[in-house]
Amino acid sequence: YADAVKILYGYSPECECITGFTVVSSRETPGFGDKLTTDTAFLENFKALDARLNADKSGLANVIVTVKHGTKTQPWQVDAISGATVSSRAVGRALNDSASRVLPALAPRLDELHHRSD
Repeated sequence: YADAVKILYGYSPECECITGFTVVSSRETPGFGDKLTTDTAFLENFKALDARLNADKSGLANVIVTVKHGTKTQPWQVDAISGATVSSRAVGRALNDSASRVLPALAPRLDELHHRSD
């Protein structure tokens, strides 16, 4: 893990899940950090990563966490890349930190945003 990893992610209010992500900038070690966008098993984590809000919509119902490769048991867990665990954790931490702040602020405005897109 060399430096900050900046990511951009998609969120679907219909499934209350993160639906994909990409690395915007990274100074990761070649061969390790670059796997974040090329490892197909890792990318599978983000087809429907659980980012549901708690009952009062003040935060995530579950903390998004990165787990050791092959040990994922919950839809809010990110299965790390073997050999790039630290980089994988950086992505999980970034998603959790961002979603914990952004989604509670977004939730009360979803109807308005949806209406404006029609």
